[in-house]
Amino acid sequence: MQLNVLDTSLNDKVKRLQSELGVTLDPTGETLKCTIDPTLSQSSIQRINNTIELSATDLPTTWYLLKRLANEPDTQSLTVQKNFRQVGMMLDCSRNSVPRVSYLKSLIRQFATMGHTWLMLYMEDVYDVPEQPYFGAYRGRYSHDELRELDAYAADLGIELVPCIQTLAHLNQFMEWEHITSQYGDIDDILNVGRPETLTLIEQMIQSLRQCFKTDKIHIGMDEAYNLGRGTYLDEQGLKPKVEILHSHLENVLQICHKYQFNPIMWDDMFFSKYSKVESENYQIPSGVQLMYWDYYRTDYDEYDQRFKERQAITDDLAFAGGAWRWTGVIPHHSKTLYTTLPALEAAKKYGVKDLLATCWGDEGSETPQDAIRFGAVLYTYLQYHAHYNEEEFDAHLRLYTELSLADWLKQEQADLLPEFSIPASLNANPSKYLLFQDLLMPLFIQYTEELDQLTDYTKHLTQLEHYFATLEAGDPQVNHYYQALVGALKLRWRLPLTLREAYEAKDHQTLSTIANETIPLLNRALDELLDARRDLWLTEAKPQGLEVIEFRIGMLKTRGEGVALRINDYLAGKIDSIEELHEQSYEPLPDQATKGVQTAIYVRQNTMMSRNKISW
Repeated sequence: MQLNVLDTSLNDKVKRLQSELGVTLDPTGETLKCTIDPTLSQSSIQRINNTIELSATDLPTTWYLLKRLANEPDTQSLTVQKNFRQVGMMLDCSRNSVPRVSYLKSLIRQFATMGHTWLMLYMEDVYDVPEQPYFGAYRGRYSHDELRELDAYAADLGIELVPCIQTLAHLNQFMEWEHITSQYGDIDDILNVGRPETLTLIEQMIQSLRQCFKTDKIHIGMDEAYNLGRGTYLDEQGLKPKVEILHSHLENVLQICHKYQFNPIMWDDMFFSKYSKVESENYQIPSGVQLMYWDYYRTDYDEYDQRFKERQAITDDLAFAGGAWRWTGVIPHHSKTLYTTLPALEAAKKYGVKDLLATCWGDEGSETPQDAIRFGAVLYTYLQYHAHYNEEEFDAHLRLYTELSLADWLKQEQADLLPEFSIPASLNANPSKYLLFQDLLMPLFIQYTEELDQLTDYTKHLTQLEHYFATLEAGDPQVNHYYQALVGALKLRWRLPLTLREAYEAKDHQTLSTIANETIPLLNRALDELLDARRDLWLTEAKPQGLEVIEFRIGMLKTRGEGVALRINDYLAGKIDSIEELHEQSYEPLPDQATKGVQTAIYVRQNTMMSRNKISW
């Protein structure tokens, strides 16, 4: 679609978004007449002769309508109504993968055309605090100039960039410095909130961010500090109820926020978890604090309904954060994003919740590419502008924004969520992670390997997925290559511990020789391809700091494979009488988990997955 944009300011913005919108600027094109009025109850766009008339509540809705009109040939007019005041994403910048400024700008452009109005950057220690040189050191932290650049870029397109930090716990990487722990630590990754120097640190953090962001919003975290006050705080201040400590600390942090003209948002769980539950009649969230209820686990509407009701009893300003699931291992779980988001947002509408986010955590080192979050971003867009979910319409939105169909996106999860699995009961299952990384001689999950082997032809399934991604023309070639390489390596490795053990117990020396001298070298070449694909994609999306962890992990698989081959060949040559590791008894790996077995089990702890011997101290 060719556009003639008379408004100079708007013309510059459209020029920046030409590729994402699917338009070109041309003085002979259709003339765009645009009105932005926040008081409008609806937004609309229509073609009249050679003119496009557009009225919208905000800039992002303007871009949403323009993109729809430009890419839907049969559409001559369109009217939409927002279900929520704000919809956006929260990018995890703290789990080793700090998005590059250039990549973040590309996401901002995409989010703008999706109608997103805010974007949070989750930064535990990855922003510069001048008084704290160890804060984010060697972690790819953002400079003030980078954050200012991103803030201005987002604002120009109508997106409010909001810092999301931690002022109570989750500062584990900062706490890895021993002198920092001794100065600020309570227990685990929790700050000792009884010390004046801790409040000084928090003020330094917030003052630093004030210099970078125009917004009056700041997310101060305060979640999952379940051992609050049980370490050095206990030694110094005595035993106090956790909720009492939390309330006092919150008041102190509020004073700092107000000093720097920030209105705080905080997570809700410390008031409702079994570790520190507060009764609603005993406490109200202070005025001026937005409470953000986070929940991306439930698939039942009634459960969300009950929890929204409980939280509205202690606050009159409630927001909601769901999840775009990319933190179960090496691949995303888009079905879980769907199954948890649909009932959550229905309940949010019932309770009049106005501000929504999709969190995009990167637990365990951001193994899954950042690109995976675009599925959730489009889902939140669709649910912002549609009263009810329709799969065909959502599929059209995915194609519009990503080139990929719903079926294409769901292929990314199918090394975990197999057709034989029961959904939604199996939404957590992540065999691709633990079957890729478990040890060849002492596999923690060999019982699940046997179970999967009996359930389906997993090798055939992975081969089909490998072909699918190798021939997929839509989407990003780098992303497609990663998934192709991943399932290619998994295809060779998933059953290898079982095949090795079977051959050893049967004294099948020919198979053992083949494993040592053919299969393991072939696997290592596949791991090389996987590492190359992940490295290339990582360096497109993120700063290099943190990539070394991915290289360590895949490199360890290769080195261990070479060591296993040596052990096998020593056994075959008679240098050793037995391979002692293969005489270890296998056990149920998750005896205390309510959900166990290959169809429901989830395990993400990298170190214990690879070995039950301690990897680091």
